[in-house]
Order: sequence, then C-alpha cells, then structure tokens
Amino acid sequence: MEMAYEKKTFFIKSITMRNGDSESYQYGYINDNKQHYFTEVTKVNKSERYGRPNKVRKEWKLVRQEDGSTQNTQLTTVANGMRIQKHFDDHGVVSKIVNHSLTTNTQSTVFYTFDELGRVSDQKGENWQKKRTYVDRKSERLQRLHINTVKEQFEYVYEYSGEKLSSAIHENRKIIFNYRDSDSEKISKIILDKTELGFLYDKDNRINQIVLDSNETINLICDLEDKCNFKEASSTSKRKISSVLLGVLYMLKPTELALDLATGTLR
Repeated sequence: MEMAYEKKTFFIKSITMRNGDSESYQYGYINDNKQHYFTEVTKVNKSERYGRPNKVRKEWKLVRQEDGSTQNTQLTTVANGMRIQKHFDDHGVVSKIVNHSLTTNTQSTVFYTFDELGRVSDQKGENWQKKRTYVDRKSERLQRLHINTVKEQFEYVYEYSGEKLSSAIHENRKIIFNYRDSDSEKISKIILDKTELGFLYDKDNRINQIVLDSNETINLICDLEDKCNFKEASSTSKRKISSVLLGVLYMLKPTELALDLATGTLR
C-alpha cells in the first residue's frame, strides 16, 4: 500500500493498494470561509464499475455549541447523481432533508419531527407520513412504525423479551426469533409464517449449519469477512432459506437491525 500526503500537512492525498485500487482525497474551504469546508473522496476499484471513478463530496460546517465547543455538522452529500442537503432549526436539529437529482433536476423533501429525547417521531414526505412509537421513554427500540400513504395505511409492530427482539409483525406476516437461552443473544431458530430455520453452532460460537423444518441440515460456509453461502443445498432448500432471510431483512429494516448470519445475532 502506498500513501501520499498534502504538502506540509498530515492530510492524506491518496492511497494506492497493491491490486491497483486507489482512493484520492481533496479538501478545501467554501467561499474562503474556514467554518464551511468540503471533503471529496474519489475511489477507483479495478474489479468493480469497470474501473470507473466513484466520487463522494461532503460539505461541512463548524457549529459552536452552547458550552463553547465546536462540532462538525454535515450539511450536504453529493454522490451517485444525488445531492442530499440537510436543513437545521435554530437549535441545530435537522428539520428537513432535500434530495435533489442532478440527472433529472427534480427534488423531494422530507420533514422531520423529534421528541424530547432526540428520537425521530415523525417523518413527512409529499405523499406519505411515518409515525414512530418506542418501547418506553428512554429506549431507542422501535415498537411500532405506522406508514400512511395516499393509497394505503400499514404498520410494523415489534415485540421484545427483555432487551432482545422476539417478533416482528407486518400485515399478515410474522417473524419469531428464538434464542439459545434467556441470557444469550445467539438465535437458535427463526420462524417466518410456517417456515422454520434452526441454527447449529461450532466450537467458536459461529453458525455452521442450518436445519430446515424438514430436518434437512445444510452446511453454512462463511469466509473471514463473514460472507456466507449454502451452495451445497438443493434449489428447493435454497429458496426456503432465501425466503426467510429476505423476510427478516425486509421486516427489520425500520429498526436498523440486521441478521448477522455468521454469528447468529441481530445487530
């Protein structure tokens, strides 16, 4: 790996990997205002995007807090043909986010309302609204998400056993999570509708086998980056496993939790 720096600074100018992948960095002030600056990262991945550069630009502002300290506040991100701009109220809290397509020159705005603890309680777009309810006054755990659009209304409901998610309900679908024991975060079984996936762990406490409701056992192979596959399974078994995993992904998306298949935990 080779690194280059801006002259007379510790700011990194570029990084080049052995395989030819590279990242270059640019920094600067906007309108010569040292409180308002930008960072720009350009990545070139030889194995993806046919080596085309992927550029992400972010604009920041130094905001002075009531205690006299300063905080970096991100105002704008420009990437993949979109400009995403945050607007703040007088207290420095996000009030709306404007998404502007640089390709079609169209934009959409999302308005935010926060509760007294700083949690998002309401989001409003042009034709939709999302209302969030949390487990209690102190928790970040989502209990209910109600979505109202022009054409329909629906919601996600989440149930917990202590601190752990025990089920997720959306319309007529329900996912149940069983754990190895009351003190463990390791999932022993996932039930989606009438399909069950059981998990067996190796000596390192990582999932190495998936057991289907037909008692068929599938070997799960995960690499060092926790990318997993079940190539040995039949096409029918693959469809069952994929259906459950996609259901988990979809129904847990509002909570920002995701299933780590290698470790058998929700993170």
